Amino acid sequence: MCHCYCLFPVCAITDDGCEESFVYRDCISCCPPTCTFEKECLGTNLHCLDGCYCPDGLILQNGTCIPASQCPCVYHGTSYVQGQVLQQGCSVCVCMGGVWNCTENNCTAECSVVGDMFVTTFDGRMFLHSRHRQAV
Repeated sequence: MCHCYCLFPVCAITDDGCEESFVYRDCISCCPPTCTFEKECLGTNLHCLDGCYCPDGLILQNGTCIPASQCPCVYHGTSYVQGQVLQQGCSVCVCMGGVWNCTENNCTAECSVVGDMFVTTFDGRMFLHSRHRQAV
């Protein structure tokens, strides 16, 4: 029989009937490490629990045990896998073990006027030019 004490899918059980990829441990932290690095437990008065946990060297991610180096990165609520690249402005960021590794590149800022009607700004946006306004 399984009784859950935390918000995580870790249960206190009386034998080693763990699901595949989990191992039974005595007195392990109520809040095992996860990719999201959340350390908040409901039962903070509980120091440890017996139960099924990820083997040494692996951490919990969406109910599966994975190496920490394979943790996804999150940007504005979107999850990115290990090695995925995100370009934001002049920065190029690579997801590495759940952490963004970013490099700031020099960007050239340039504005141009196309004909006498459109202004293209440094970020590539185009605006209708009003002859009654002073050009910048």
